[in-house]
Amino acid sequence: MSARLQGKVAVVTGGASGFGKGVAAKFVSEGANVIITDLSKEAGEAVASELNCLFLRADVTKPDDWRTVLSLALDKFKQLDIVINNAGATYANKPTEDATEADFDLVMNVNVKSVFHSTNILVPYFMKEKRPGCFIQVASTAGTRPRPNLTWYNASKAAAINATKTMAVEYGPHQIRFNSVSPVVGSTGMTHLFIGKPDTEENRKGFVSTIPLGRPSTPSDIANACCYLASDEANFITGVNLETRTMANTQQQGSNPHSLPFTIQNNDLLHLNSYVHGEFVSAKDNGTFDIIDPGTGEPWATCPDCNVADVEPAIASCYDTFQSYSKTTPRQRAKLLMKWHELILESKEDLAKILVHETGKTLAEARGEIDYALTFVWWFSGEADRGEHGTTMTCSVPGRRGMTNKRPIGVAAALVPWNFPIALALRKAAAALAAGCTMVIKTSPETPLTAVSVAHLATKAGFPAGALNVLTTSLENTPAVAEAMCLDPRVKKVSFTGSTRVGKLISTLCAKDLKKTTLELGGNCPFIVFDDANVNQAMEQLMNLKWRHAGQACVSSNRLFVQSGIYDSFVEKLVSQAKALKTGHGMEEGTTMGALTTPRGLDKAEELYKEAVDKGAKTVLGNGKRENGRGYFMKPTILTNMADDMAITHDEIFAPVLGIYRFDSEEEVTKRANDTPYGLTSYVFTKNVDRLMRMFENLDAGMIGLNVGNCSSAEAPFGGIKDSGHGKESGKDVAIDELVTVAVAFGSLTYGYCSSVIGSTIGQPGWYNFFNLPMQGEPGYGTTTTQAISTANGIYSAGGAIGTLFIMWAATALGRKRSIQIGGAFALLGGALQGGAANLGMFQAGRFLAGLGIGILVTVCPMYMGELAPHDKRGWLVGHHAIFLVFGYMLSGWLGYACYFSTESNPDFAWRFPLCMQCLAPLVLLITSAWIPESPRWLLQKGRVEDAWEVIRNLRASPEDPNEQVAREEIYQIKMQLALDTAKLETLGCGPWMAVFKKKSYRKRMIIGFLTQWGAEFAGPLIINNYSVILYTNLGQTGSMPLLLSALWLTTAGIIYNPLGAWLHDKINSRRWMFMAGLFGCLITTSGLAACIAEFSGTSNKAGNAAGVFFVFLYLAFQGTLCDTTMYIYVSEIFPTEIRPIGMGFSLFGQFASTLILLQTAPIGFVNVGWKYYLVIIVWCIFFIPIVYFYFPETANLSLEEISARFGDDVAVHVHDVPEEQRKELDNYLNKVDVAHMEDSGPKSKAGA
Repeated sequence: MSARLQGKVAVVTGGASGFGKGVAAKFVSEGANVIITDLSKEAGEAVASELNCLFLRADVTKPDDWRTVLSLALDKFKQLDIVINNAGATYANKPTEDATEADFDLVMNVNVKSVFHSTNILVPYFMKEKRPGCFIQVASTAGTRPRPNLTWYNASKAAAINATKTMAVEYGPHQIRFNSVSPVVGSTGMTHLFIGKPDTEENRKGFVSTIPLGRPSTPSDIANACCYLASDEANFITGVNLETRTMANTQQQGSNPHSLPFTIQNNDLLHLNSYVHGEFVSAKDNGTFDIIDPGTGEPWATCPDCNVADVEPAIASCYDTFQSYSKTTPRQRAKLLMKWHELILESKEDLAKILVHETGKTLAEARGEIDYALTFVWWFSGEADRGEHGTTMTCSVPGRRGMTNKRPIGVAAALVPWNFPIALALRKAAAALAAGCTMVIKTSPETPLTAVSVAHLATKAGFPAGALNVLTTSLENTPAVAEAMCLDPRVKKVSFTGSTRVGKLISTLCAKDLKKTTLELGGNCPFIVFDDANVNQAMEQLMNLKWRHAGQACVSSNRLFVQSGIYDSFVEKLVSQAKALKTGHGMEEGTTMGALTTPRGLDKAEELYKEAVDKGAKTVLGNGKRENGRGYFMKPTILTNMADDMAITHDEIFAPVLGIYRFDSEEEVTKRANDTPYGLTSYVFTKNVDRLMRMFENLDAGMIGLNVGNCSSAEAPFGGIKDSGHGKESGKDVAIDELVTVAVAFGSLTYGYCSSVIGSTIGQPGWYNFFNLPMQGEPGYGTTTTQAISTANGIYSAGGAIGTLFIMWAATALGRKRSIQIGGAFALLGGALQGGAANLGMFQAGRFLAGLGIGILVTVCPMYMGELAPHDKRGWLVGHHAIFLVFGYMLSGWLGYACYFSTESNPDFAWRFPLCMQCLAPLVLLITSAWIPESPRWLLQKGRVEDAWEVIRNLRASPEDPNEQVAREEIYQIKMQLALDTAKLETLGCGPWMAVFKKKSYRKRMIIGFLTQWGAEFAGPLIINNYSVILYTNLGQTGSMPLLLSALWLTTAGIIYNPLGAWLHDKINSRRWMFMAGLFGCLITTSGLAACIAEFSGTSNKAGNAAGVFFVFLYLAFQGTLCDTTMYIYVSEIFPTEIRPIGMGFSLFGQFASTLILLQTAPIGFVNVGWKYYLVIIVWCIFFIPIVYFYFPETANLSLEEISARFGDDVAVHVHDVPEEQRKELDNYLNKVDVAHMEDSGPKSKAGA
């Protein structure tokens, strides 16, 4: 972790105590060379020795002492960078009329004159050396929020603050910064003076209640504030008075005598208190204990040391809250858990930093623990809804019926360990809260803060006060607190994770009133590698499993059994890889293994290592001893020549020590692996499937990893047997994959970028120069250049048109997924040819190939999205096509604008780089397409029923639908509709290609689809986008401004209008009215634009030209929100599966045919008829809106199969447009059949056909 003040030299006045000492300690920890000054020589020398800094006895009211300070800095360090004026004075709290002249002189001399002298003596040094300087005055909120009875102290601090702001203005041009930090009164040697009474706990509490900010400042507050203001991160800040406030009130954070060794973004997250009934509380006896950073061995925070007296109110709070919380519905609890998940995720980085300093693990491991922990909250949010809440059964006695009703059990207690404090707190708490129980958590003494943080976030998520309480306690008080929790009759369930010894004590206590318990205890897990194993796979899993958190996990692989045939080579490879591990503080960059959390772990590891060596074990790596220096570190240690009678073979290790055992046979290793009192986890690596199954059956463990090193997940039961405990946490299988829409949307992004990149290309002077094309205003532009631009747009549209025709065949013959991949490949090749063009012919060839790929993608992507989307979310999900399409436009616009500025230094880069970027989106699409499923409708069309069923099950899996009812309805409806449509075609005596001509309803769909795309394009979006540079130039914009306006125009579409339109489609139950409203808006805004160009183009009328730009932006609000999303959603849903590729291809052919006409004629039209060219758009909109109104049917909120009825065709099965009773009848029928293998002739009456 880089130090923020590395190499800087700082002077801290009043540095022997209070805030000054805190600042000095912080600066030293951040790499600064520090000189502290103070009047007390004894205190100053002691602090200097403690912090390893320099001390100078000095009186800050005397100028000569300031000169001595400067001389010392220059003699010792050759420089001075930072001055912290912390020394201050006050007088006893008294009415103003009682203040004496001595009181006045005291505060003015120390608080004001010190600032005066430091400025007069030190500013000339900074100016002479032309060296940036930083002055920070530690003032007081009394200077801005005066306190009664301290008038002249208030005045002195106000003077210091105002002087600081004045000097900031005066010396800012010389790079000398002046800022002030204003604490609320803190616990310093002057506290009794502020209070006006003895500094007792009672008097301090009374005083705190009067503080405007709600609590005293702590040394860490001032230290952190000063450190930031003094760092290069804040070199832009001067003239600021910073009121320190890290928490909101005195209940939120207890007093911390230590300086925090890190900073966090959300200051409301870190609390040094217990948490009971939504409030932060201290221990009743005000006892506290230190939290130690394992990476340094030093304390960094304190927490309340709760005892038995604190247990009762915490349990009472949970018990009272349970009475109402247990009555909430599963859905309500699921929503609260999801909100909790969201808040924890937002705080991930801050929580990770706290974890590092509590546990000693690396920052990467801390982040990993939070990710792992969040899976439990996510999973149990689903379990709240889908959990079994009761059953009924028929009894053997006639006329009698049995019934079960599962209800929340009551208050649960959790005793959480220190190695995974967030993960295990959330695994226990999320389960309890999902079930409707409340919980009180007792944290580990080493790691209390993270549990407090997540409990606070639970309240913020909406859980009622008392749903989750947290008690912090020291190691000494832990037994008594745990016993009180276990014996309280209001606690109905106890969940404990920790050592076997303590687990047995917990079990005994809970047995007194037959409490339910879950005990996840110790482990000494065997890791077995057979000769035929995939060695690289086993090695990778072992490295992650053994050395994670320095071996301090109950599932760590402590005993490595390697078969004789590969023993020597495996050991050699393991030692080589383990040597590369770097131990260090978890926040240090490059650290791959952090500290052990407690020194007790080091002691035990050393004992086990020594005993093993004494019995003949051979050390091949490390030395089994703690490292010298600060912190609790041990290098990775590996032993061979291990024997079964060694203590390390049977005991839990919890350290980076690994014993390797040689074995010969399966029977031998099974017996040895089981020869331990523990039975938590075992790991087996072999390619022999029969052996895997035998080991699975014969190993004594609650969890077994077969060719995998971590079998713990939120979806699987976690727990062991034998001395590893009993009961399970987590369980069942849930898997939802929502990556499909975003992956395929990269095809849409490809279309948007490739279609619009020409707009910025023709704004780059380098493009014209390279191909010897005259620029606008130069001779030949109207002939040579206009022809080249028209060809580039025309040949691109021609390629697109061919691509749409190709997809009419390919999407059925090859499938939707393969067609997407083909389109991506063509787009990738086309972009490469354009970016690397050596001549205009090569450039135009690239345009054609890119257009071909785009024609394929723009047709198949919305088709694919529509076929995978549920009916009630189809607007939003298929709308992603338009959203990502405009993201492509937006990316093209901003890249074009940015690259414009490289024209002078590298004109080729300015136009080539944006063209080369065409390759990025199709490359991502090609890579991600490997993981997307095929369309289930195409699979059913090809007779692949089981594959289609698997895809639909995965897509529709939901905690709200444990019986897969939605998936059953969907596959049944698709199968029946396909069968019906196929039968109709057979009756008609033709295939799909002829049916689009012969069948009236199909002809209507083809015409509507074509008109939708043609009509939306003739409303003008590509004309305005692709020729925006020319358009803005006509409106008086020059230089880079046209490119900037174009990029901003597209940004509003990508960020606001298209996402809004996609969202609205699932809220407004009409595609037609959205389309018509958008077309009407295009008509009005284009009319206004044409008028502005006609009246003001070529003039200096800024208001008129600005109005033209306004109409361009207003146009997009209508077109992006209401037309752009509709045109793709509508055509993706109006065709039946049999002709969908044909219909989509023909429809999108209409788009490219229209763009071919418009983009070919637009530049010629602009040159020859000017503003009148926009009459094409205006007249078309007037003509087209009535056609949409009278001819286009409504399709919103129906399945793709049910839409057939709107065109006069039969629907085989109605699901979403029938009464609820009819739908239940269908569901009852589907629950009794195998929907994947049933005959197509199911009872249509069940569906309401």
